[in-house]
This record gives sequence, C-alpha cells and structure tokens, in this order.
Amino acid sequence: MGMNKSKPKSLEEKKTSINFVGGVVLTGPKGVGKRTFMKKFCGQEFGNCTGLEAEVKLEGGRTCTFSIAFVSDLDVYHDFVRYVNEICIPFARIILLTYSVTDRESFEEKLPGIRQRILELRKKSPIRKGDKSAQPPPFVLVGLKCDAEEQRVVSTKEGAKRAKEWGGIPFVEMSTQAGINDTKLFEQILSLEVSLRDSEKRGRR
Repeated sequence: MGMNKSKPKSLEEKKTSINFVGGVVLTGPKGVGKRTFMKKFCGQEFGNCTGLEAEVKLEGGRTCTFSIAFVSDLDVYHDFVRYVNEICIPFARIILLTYSVTDRESFEEKLPGIRQRILELRKKSPIRKGDKSAQPPPFVLVGLKCDAEEQRVVSTKEGAKRAKEWGGIPFVEMSTQAGINDTKLFEQILSLEVSLRDSEKRGRR
C-alpha cells in the first residue's frame, strides 16, 4: 500500500504562510519618490543599506512585514561601492527598480544605468565570487506617481515593454501618496519570495 502524497500547496497558500520578507532593496534615480515610499511604509525617509520594517496589509486582510533597505543615490559611485557593494547588493533578495512616470529621463536614461551597475557589482562582488547565488536577484520594475496623469510622460505600455525586455520581470505602476496599487506591489514581492524559497528548497535536495 503506497503512502499518500500531500497535495502541493498553491501559490496563494504559500504566500499566506509567509509573515516576513527580508532583503528587499529600493533603488532608482533621484526625485522619483523613493523617500515618500519609505516614509509611508517604514515611517522614515532614510536608512541607507539598513533594513527598515514595513508592516503591510495584503489581500484578504492578512499582514506581512517587509524589511526594506533604501539606496538613496546611485550616482555617487564611491559611496555606492562602499555601502551597496559590501552590504546591500550581495545579499539583496529582491530589488525594486523605481522611476517616475512624470520624468522620462529617470526611465530612459538613468534607470537602465542603475540596473546595469547593480548587475556589474553583483557579479564582481568578492562576497559573491564563486557563489551560485551570485546570479542577479529578482527585480520588480515600479513606476511611481501614476496618479499624476496630467504630468505623465511615460506610458504604462512603455513600462510593460521595458519589463519584458529585462527578462519579463514584474511591473507595477503605483502612487504612494494616493495609495494606488500598494497591495499589488507587495503581493508581487511576496510571490517572488515564494519562488526564491521554492528554489532554495530544490537546491538543498
């Protein structure tokens, strides 16, 4: 008589079982709304490379705590290398790449350079050298200030296309101030965390 195999858990069941997600890094060009994001969800604007906790209400009324590290300025390379290369990027699990839908330069010129810089630092980091986990962490492309429709210069279609070009990464447009798609973003982060945990379990077998 064979043993009964338990039914695999669905994505939603796995997400419900998680109450803490660490290693989330928020980055992007200056002026896109990162500080407002941190203020709303973590209670303070700063905290470079220090995980600040955000308790977020998700679908179904459940809550989950996210530890979010804020990278404020990727243009200052000496600071970026010293703090991010040694602390944030090598250990990041999920990276939020943000731009403003009201700032085309942040989307077309600055953000691609930031993403490339992250990939380079992740690859070259002595902490990750020779480590299989040195592969790029999951990215989420986040278009901020989506409530400012009259000032919008980057369309939703353009954001979705960029996310597809960057490997089909998740894409969310949101407004921190107006509370648009807050839950959607954090549900995406939680889904990525489920995928990471599943991958880690397979790697230990």
